[in-house]
Amino acid sequence: FAVLNKVLYGVPNASRKFGQHLRKWILEVFNLKGYEAKSTRAEPCLYIITHPSKRIVYLSIFTDDCQCVGANVNDLKEVCEIFKSKFEIKICDSQELLGVRREIKKSENGESYLVMTQPGFIESTCKEFMPLVNEMIRGTKLTPYPPGEILTRSEINPDPEKAKREHGIFVKKGSMSMTGCILWAARNTMPELSYGASQLCRMMSTPTEKSYLHALHMISYMSGKETRGIKFREGGNDQLIGHFDSSLKADPADSKCQYGYVFYFKGGPIAWASRKHDHVALSTSQAEYQALAHTTRTAVWLRSLFKEMGLHSHVEGPTIL
Repeated sequence: FAVLNKVLYGVPNASRKFGQHLRKWILEVFNLKGYEAKSTRAEPCLYIITHPSKRIVYLSIFTDDCQCVGANVNDLKEVCEIFKSKFEIKICDSQELLGVRREIKKSENGESYLVMTQPGFIESTCKEFMPLVNEMIRGTKLTPYPPGEILTRSEINPDPEKAKREHGIFVKKGSMSMTGCILWAARNTMPELSYGASQLCRMMSTPTEKSYLHALHMISYMSGKETRGIKFREGGNDQLIGHFDSSLKADPADSKCQYGYVFYFKGGPIAWASRKHDHVALSTSQAEYQALAHTTRTAVWLRSLFKEMGLHSHVEGPTIL
């Protein structure tokens, strides 16, 4: 055995240890020399730093990837210089973060809007798997997931040896990698993939021919959509709006249904999910009520986050669901 004096990159708890160290350092350093800093309760990875000039800087951290947003570029440079005094950092293109491109543009009528896309990631994903798609799937698919289909573990071969053999075949064909790529796109810029990603994740460790074909269907849908993403408009809705729905088509394995929700702000989605219910619903009304409960929890969280960020005017009244 060996005793580690320092956390190594790639060790399972490395990101947590680094996160704890970074959090402690930020809250110490940015509460000196006229600065004030706090970690938001709703999102601990978001820090609100008050510059000595009383201007606000938002600092969000994804393990070792950070971004600063503020009204004055000199404030951002000062924050970067303070980080340089402790860490070796690299200033990157502000339009790119974790494979997501953020571009601010103007429409013909002069309205500003922000577009979030993943062109490089979508292109590389499709390039890797399109040979398999062309071999197994006919034509480009126009829907994010095969209509009316669900994946269920009840369809796994009851013979353990045959099931293991089948799982091994499709793992080698890249089923798990495809699911991971689809999930990353669904989490960032393609919310319409959320339902299919949820279905595929059920079969992540035990892929079948059906789940493999459904994954190829989704890759086919993604093909050619490198510039498709999320758009936020200057004239979009100022108040949060939430939509939710639930199915009563139960998974035969556990009799639980699927639900989903999405919240819009400034004309674009900012929070969404498609998941299986925690409990069995005995009627459509009960399924919808459970979906409403999940949606309401997210609404409460978003409202709390907006208030901590000082965006009170956008959550003054009730949130419409």
